[in-house]
Amino acid sequence: MNKEKLIKERVPVWEALSELFLDQDLSEQDYQAVASKLAASVYSLSQLKEILQKEVYPACKSNLKNPAGEWRGFSQDWIRQHIAPRLDKKGCLDFLRGWGTFDKKQWKEIESRIKVIRSLKD
Repeated sequence: MNKEKLIKERVPVWEALSELFLDQDLSEQDYQAVASKLAASVYSLSQLKEILQKEVYPACKSNLKNPAGEWRGFSQDWIRQHIAPRLDKKGCLDFLRGWGTFDKKQWKEIESRIKVIRSLKD
């Protein structure tokens, strides 16, 4: 698949996953919206987790440490500029360094909702 097509396919996933890095608490509606977007993607749960760890987390993690971080959402331009270049990286250990700054419970919540949504479509 050519890179631009892959980026176009990934942008909705990146947008959804980047919500986990905003400077705000997610509501039930937020969790459901993120899970719905991810469930609609072509990616498996393990692929989505890998995208979170290797592409989105390294680009967005600093927002979690910023006292006045982004809270409204990252623009699609920002996402393309900061996350798309991570596609060129073969492997990334950034998620291991400081992965503790990310609330893994959020991923577990999203993951369980994706499973439910996808099971209802079967």
